[in-house]
Amino acid sequence: APSAQTCSMTASWPADLVVTQPLTLSPATFGKYQTVTARFTVKNTSQTPMTVSDLAAAVRLGTDWTGENYDFPHVTGLTLQPGQEYAYQRSRSFTVSGSYFAEQTANLPSGGGISPTNRVTFRVN
Repeated sequence: APSAQTCSMTASWPADLVVTQPLTLSPATFGKYQTVTARFTVKNTSQTPMTVSDLAAAVRLGTDWTGENYDFPHVTGLTLQPGQEYAYQRSRSFTVSGSYFAEQTANLPSGGGISPTNRVTFRVN
């Protein structure tokens, strides 16, 4: 059975790693065992090269971060030059029915953040 998606935005400025294209999931509706692709684009807006130790579309079952982890594959060890963009695109399928959310996450050794993130909620039947 198809899923329904909703989207909400969260901004926490300033951030040097800026989301320039929001997180989307495709196809827009999907069921168990179907391949789903997460996409978003980030940009280094700082004046110096930036190392992103971990970048992902994090997914949790339920409505908060305490839910079971179903992340899309992580990108590690990414270096972005000033002004450089990176288009995240990774795929996975879901085998557990339920309500989920996905949101961009990044770990930066500098301690900076990623913004603005958007949360996509969806259901797998």
